[in-house]
Amino acid sequence: MFVSRSAIVGLLLPSASAVSLTYSKLYDNNSIPVSQLACYKNGLIMDGQPEWQTIGDIPHSITGLEQVDGPDSPLCVSRWILTYGETSRPVLILDSAKEGFVSTLDALNWLTGNKGEELGKVEVKTTRVDRTNCAFPLRRYRRDSDVSWWFLPGICLANSFLEGIFCRLFSSSSWVQSFTVSWIPKRIE
Repeated sequence: MFVSRSAIVGLLLPSASAVSLTYSKLYDNNSIPVSQLACYKNGLIMDGQPEWQTIGDIPHSITGLEQVDGPDSPLCVSRWILTYGETSRPVLILDSAKEGFVSTLDALNWLTGNKGEELGKVEVKTTRVDRTNCAFPLRRYRRDSDVSWWFLPGICLANSFLEGIFCRLFSSSSWVQSFTVSWIPKRIE
């Protein structure tokens, strides 16, 4: 049987497709137990993260995906990059959705320039990525008074059009800063 090289390459590369993205205020309620999410299984929402007991414990954009049908779905804890216009945001699939992707209002605002509530729903390009492209592992970078700053190794993107590595920092509640680096900060315990 002959299989062309282009067919093999096409199967190996993550595909980008357009799909709807909306938000649920449920994901913005930090006190909701993770046991209410579709991917919750055996007392955990994700292996290796036993400290994630409520939505507020999860430092990633929680997102539901239409194709998730329960805790055994192969899409549970998958990582995706959602792109709207020129803006992208990584998300973590931990729940199901009625249609397309459903994320936090913060994620929709991030992508739409704070027009998430006004727009309600947008078409985004989606690309499934591996763990290293979605902010794992999370490391504390520094602490300034009452704000914890986190360094996200997975958000450091080496893009051909940038000098160095482009990264984003976010506080415990929202993304706040972008910068270009050519070094990795030390881990702060």
